[in-house]
Amino acid sequence: MFARFGIVVAALLVTMGGALAADRAAEGQPPVAEASWTGLYAGAWIGGRTSRVGVTACPGGVVGQNCPEGFGLDGFVAGVNVGFDLQLDNGVVLGAFLVLPLTRDDEVVTTPLFEPFGLSWRVTPKFVGALAARVGYAFGDVLPYAVVGVSRAWVESQTLSFGLPLNQPVEVAHTGMVLGGGLEMRLTQNVSVDGRYLLGLLGSATYDFCGNPPCGSSYDSVSHNFLAGLNYRF
Repeated sequence: MFARFGIVVAALLVTMGGALAADRAAEGQPPVAEASWTGLYAGAWIGGRTSRVGVTACPGGVVGQNCPEGFGLDGFVAGVNVGFDLQLDNGVVLGAFLVLPLTRDDEVVTTPLFEPFGLSWRVTPKFVGALAARVGYAFGDVLPYAVVGVSRAWVESQTLSFGLPLNQPVEVAHTGMVLGGGLEMRLTQNVSVDGRYLLGLLGSATYDFCGNPPCGSSYDSVSHNFLAGLNYRF
């Protein structure tokens, strides 16, 4: 549901931007902002995400029996970003931005071998961030762009017994990349709306679920993020 919400919001922003640009071009009106896209900006965004975390290795165990299977981390997302753009004389815009989500989801996974004993594992992303570059072309107050960057995530796992923690949480780190694109549109000289899609690819990391090798599994993830944001340009 939340992913659909993000898709709809992002699609509306893109549609609005294209329609507004077409109307202004047809009427011969100047763009809202004559100024360059060059400068620092900061903003906030919301959206939806669908994510699949998959098993890449299960040393000393069997996936789905004593090693947890893959699972999803879907839901509503929100966060902030800060970036800088440089518009060249030919209209090409080069930029870089930092994305910091403020929401986090968790998932409790179980296995047939341990489920009768009430054992399960809670997996919680504690921090996820991405540093990305973008390149676009300025059509007046409308800026379509492509994105590529690196991401870093710290994910916490903890063993549970009938829902109660058995040990201290253990954190693991993933490193990956982001790809995608979007469309940003100025509303005023300083305010713009931004709709984007980001594909998140986090590399493999090992979760020591049970505190011993038979329960250690390596996981990676693929996420689809549909975001809509509001930026202020300084």
